[in-house]
Amino acid sequence: MSFTFSKELSGDIPQLFMKAKAEANIANGSISGDEHSGDFTGKTPLGAIKGTYTVADGILTVSINKKPMLLPESLIRDAFNEYFT
Repeated sequence: MSFTFSKELSGDIPQLFMKAKAEANIANGSISGDEHSGDFTGKTPLGAIKGTYTVADGILTVSINKKPMLLPESLIRDAFNEYFT
């Protein structure tokens, strides 16, 4: 079950990615890549999340390639909003 969403980024984009990488590590996940593109993994009590991202013109586009069936898409979007604010 895959889906894609976008978020407008504001501020210092490289700094946002440094913060997001640190927060992902604390949550037993990882972000590989830079402020232009990459991939990520995350762990939840329901299972793993995997996906990719790109940034163009200040817009972060996230593609979730794998997620637990019972995990709502809205919770994943909310987590990304926290990481990138």
